[in-house]
Amino acid sequence: MDTKEEQNPFFSIHLPLTLIALAFSLFFYLNYGGAKQTAENLEWQNKYNKEVIEARKKQRENNEKSLEQNKQNVAIAEQTQKQFGEIMKDLLEIADSGDKDAQLIVKTYGIASTDSGPAATEKKDKKDDKKEEKKEDKKEDKKEEKKNP
Repeated sequence: MDTKEEQNPFFSIHLPLTLIALAFSLFFYLNYGGAKQTAENLEWQNKYNKEVIEARKKQRENNEKSLEQNKQNVAIAEQTQKQFGEIMKDLLEIADSGDKDAQLIVKTYGIASTDSGPAATEKKDKKDDKKEEKKEDKKEDKKEEKKNP
């Protein structure tokens, strides 16, 4: 008695081996394509990240310049505020001494003496400067730790 396997030996071993070989070939081809696409994506991300880093550096430089300019403006504003406070104190002193025009100005505009003038503002600014210096020192320490692990 002859079986089908004996009649056609190709189907016995060659067909399954061929199908397995084709499956492996397809698998490796698809993996190669995926790896190639991943490499392209990584190159694109690297290029984009470099552009972003450069943009952030420029932005940081601009922010530092702006900060310096703002510090100058703040100093001018504080000086003006201090001068204005001194003028108001002088006006109040003149009004207290009995000058009618000064009393009219103080009454019309509701000018009153307070202790929270420029001197209090200067104390607050000094505290803020100390806090800012501490923050900058911490940032520098972190940068040094990153450079020297």
